[in-house]
Amino acid sequence: MSGKTIAKGLALVCGLSTLLMMLQLNVLQQLDGGVPGPIGLVTVIALYGLLIWRGSKHANPAEPRRADRILHAAVVLYFTSLAVIMATFTPETHVSTSMHQTYGQCHVEATDITGHTRWLYVCAEDFDEDYSFDGVKLPNDGDEWYTVTGRPHTSYPKWLAGVSGLGLAGIALYSFLLGPLRRRRR
Repeated sequence: MSGKTIAKGLALVCGLSTLLMMLQLNVLQQLDGGVPGPIGLVTVIALYGLLIWRGSKHANPAEPRRADRILHAAVVLYFTSLAVIMATFTPETHVSTSMHQTYGQCHVEATDITGHTRWLYVCAEDFDEDYSFDGVKLPNDGDEWYTVTGRPHTSYPKWLAGVSGLGLAGIALYSFLLGPLRRRRR
């Protein structure tokens, strides 16, 4: 494979992935009344499962290569790291000073890119997020760069099970796509 082919493929992935995600999200969230929900999730899993199943019927996979094994190891390491981070660290000790949603007046409505109404600003008075302003200086109206702190898990076992379950699902999926499970006898 040439460098030009790799660059073209990378440019297509970068250029189209957000667009395709937004199109899918806009269509699928309509199944749950305008917000992402379980009906849209089951629908997307079924559609992608069908695409994978139909494509695998015609696939003629190559023998495993060194690059496949390296990528597989990286995927396992990535998902395992997420579960270990979840199990080891506590969100309430996390402090994030960076760019966030603009801070400002409460209850100012705006329309997002998908056509749904949301609050234009985040405000400390009417606030329900996974982060807080506890122990930090409140930002000034219009600030996008400010400090927030993490909140404790509402249920540590559920969060751990969720992150670990998603990690195992990711490992299983990539193992199937990269490993010997996808190779059929000839």
